[in-house]
Amino acid sequence: MTTTHFFCAICGSALSVDAAPGRHLTECTRCSHIVPVPAGLDVEEPIEVLPRGVLALDLSFLCPACDCRLRIDARWEDQSLDCPKCARPIRVPRWSRLSRSHVSLSPDELSFLTADDAHR
Repeated sequence: MTTTHFFCAICGSALSVDAAPGRHLTECTRCSHIVPVPAGLDVEEPIEVLPRGVLALDLSFLCPACDCRLRIDARWEDQSLDCPKCARPIRVPRWSRLSRSHVSLSPDELSFLTADDAHR
């Protein structure tokens, strides 16, 4: 079986997994984030967490107390802060460290996430 070598898109740690058909996601052994496994791609140099020119990835969510729509840098996941509207303490939702039991993508979602840019 072929092994795919790549770097975690979140922390940059070197990873390797058996390249099994249908294997699209794996858990990083260092940061525990669920990250995509590149299809048929081995890289020699670590990649940046965000590609050049991308300044931030935003996470939008609702305050559970007042339903105020909030937007914050995605790297703040699972951190505590006060809602700017109601001032109640809230926790930024975890978006990338879901346990394996919570990761359930439909075949359409997997197809979209692994398709070439030309097919999106």
